[in-house]
Amino acid sequence: MIVSLVLVLALNMLNDVVCYPAIGPYMPVSNVHEHKQISDEVKAFNDALAGNSPNYARAKFIYMYGAGVSCKSATNPRTLQGFALKNLAGETFHDAFRKDNYMKANFWDTFMLDALNGAGTFAGLDRVKRVTSLKKGVLGLVTYYASHELESAIAKAATVVLRGVIQSRHMLGMRAGHFTMVLIHLAQILLGRLRKNVMVTLLEQT
Repeated sequence: MIVSLVLVLALNMLNDVVCYPAIGPYMPVSNVHEHKQISDEVKAFNDALAGNSPNYARAKFIYMYGAGVSCKSATNPRTLQGFALKNLAGETFHDAFRKDNYMKANFWDTFMLDALNGAGTFAGLDRVKRVTSLKKGVLGLVTYYASHELESAIAKAATVVLRGVIQSRHMLGMRAGHFTMVLIHLAQILLGRLRKNVMVTLLEQT
């Protein structure tokens, strides 16, 4: 059913298509430039955590108020905490986490703030555990929100009168922008590990 709806959406996008700069392999048909810049917000967040003395205060500020890159308007930033606090009750991916109260409400925000503050589950944990959890956590958070946007796009595509309108295309474009960022980051991690393994192998052979 989902595949069929996505195909319908794609076919409708062929009519009167205006293309925008590609996001990886995806060519958006609406302006999602500000949305894809969430990747720069994630980079700024990760940069604040780099090295042996992570700047948790700076990372927390970026998480809560943004790094000034991705914006909803000239005066309204798009923030990672905004993703975490968005009420997605009733949506499939969100409800899978909340089923049988497996995860508490606002679980992503609690996770991120506890790791940043060294509180809750992260009380007394060392730098490596906190930083690693934060860097992986922010990817999980963006993926979580990208799933919301995909579900919104599918819902609009399921409504006949909305299949050809820009809203469904725009939601799909936002999801592609956010999810592509996650895939690129994961590829960089894997490439880094591959390079490390190659270096270890070379050293062992010398």
